[in-house]
Amino acid sequence: MKTTDLEFEYNERADGYIYVNEDKLETEVKELLRSGKDVEALRMNEEISREAYLCLTKKREAVLKWYHFKEESEILEIGAGYGELTEYLCRHSRHVTSYERKTERADIIKMRCQPYGNLDCHSGLLQDMRWQKTYDYIFLHDILALSRKFFKGEDASVEMLKFLLPYLKEDGKFIITVENRLGLKYFAGAAEEISSQFFWGLNLFDEDERGRTFSRKELERVLQKSGLENINWFYPYPDLAYPLEIYTDEVMDKMGYGISMPDYEIVSDRYQFFDEQRMFWALRNEGIANRFVNAFFVECSRKESGKQLLFADLKNGFTIKEQTEQGFIDGSGNLLPKGERLDVYLAGKLQETVNCNLGGKNPFISEIYDVFREIYLYLQKSFCRIQDFYYSDGKIALHEQKQEKKPASEYWRWELVYEWYFRHVMFYRNAKRRILLEDLLEIVQVNTGHIAEYLKVWKDKSEKHYITPRLSQNMFDFEAEAAKDARYFGQELINKRTLKDKLESMWSIGGETE
Repeated sequence: MKTTDLEFEYNERADGYIYVNEDKLETEVKELLRSGKDVEALRMNEEISREAYLCLTKKREAVLKWYHFKEESEILEIGAGYGELTEYLCRHSRHVTSYERKTERADIIKMRCQPYGNLDCHSGLLQDMRWQKTYDYIFLHDILALSRKFFKGEDASVEMLKFLLPYLKEDGKFIITVENRLGLKYFAGAAEEISSQFFWGLNLFDEDERGRTFSRKELERVLQKSGLENINWFYPYPDLAYPLEIYTDEVMDKMGYGISMPDYEIVSDRYQFFDEQRMFWALRNEGIANRFVNAFFVECSRKESGKQLLFADLKNGFTIKEQTEQGFIDGSGNLLPKGERLDVYLAGKLQETVNCNLGGKNPFISEIYDVFREIYLYLQKSFCRIQDFYYSDGKIALHEQKQEKKPASEYWRWELVYEWYFRHVMFYRNAKRRILLEDLLEIVQVNTGHIAEYLKVWKDKSEKHYITPRLSQNMFDFEAEAAKDARYFGQELINKRTLKDKLESMWSIGGETE
């Protein structure tokens, strides 16, 4: 089966809404489980529907990988779906009791978790369920929004939690994940997960009874009315399906929010009405970013408990565990440098560069170049990334973690500069005219004659990490777009050679340019 279009394979429209044909999806998921095929390879070859991939990929487990369940715990999972996270729960607890309304899905969950031998799976009406024990954790993954399917009334979500509360141990915890009704991605052009409609939650659901997501205040009210007064808030970014980072209020200023470039296209098609990174920057500066995060991961209980961590970079395995009088402490017990993460600082400098109307006398450009000169000094001693640095009082400091203590290769220096430039500068029309990629590469001592080779290596590496086709294509189209602006390469170089020749020789892309 080839799925080359961007529509879900099993989407069906009715009454203005988009539904997934569950019978067809269940059949595909069962066949894939029996075949034992690598779903990541199938995804790369477009031989699996996106719905089935969402059900089977281990990447979905990222939403839980940072969270530590206490040893020998017993977990009650409500709304297990196709078992996307049930396997993870089985691997990290003594016993899991899983509930899924449909018998067919429950059979799939049993099939997936059979090797672990520590799962009981139940199906039927939730209201009819009666469990004979209490649990250390009750886990509701993206199911509270569908509480109206199980309970009646305006406070169906409260009724659902009150129904489950007697099954929680006195010192137990609810873990609830839910999309934010006011998530910035919905303003920017993403469709709602429940209805696949645009602006559905922003328009207060048009009186539809199928589901309800929550704003932060709305969710807080639901939890408190259910008797769960002690709440720890975490913010998965960019969403619950494939989180890259976990934020908290304590680190929003230091670590930023929305600095990474998300790939929403794995989940659904969408528009992009504005740049979310820039908007999150503005919201952060106003102190209201936590109202517009895309999703919530909430740990709540009867008794007060501290947060397990304050920040997690899931891609690179970096965490911030706590904040003390001395500062923030990472997962290895090391004290982080003072100030904000360097990429957060540079994002602010880019904004100031764009807003400054002094042309070539723009002071913020030289400040950015000075930062990269300092970075180069560190790169002469060790491999490090921009996000390993912090900025405070006019100086940068390196967070000494597991860095290889030898000079960074030229390719590494090129990738560090190129990725930062691509992910940030290229989105600002005025910035890319003023901050030249060639200047930055010269600062970190990269031979421009090697760039074509490095681009090919980077592209191959990106494809191996399952970057989706549309996103990977955009990565390598930016050079052609940038070539339209003579100032991008510098006027002196443009006069010596035509843009087309310059583009083909330096970037080895070729093709017609406007």
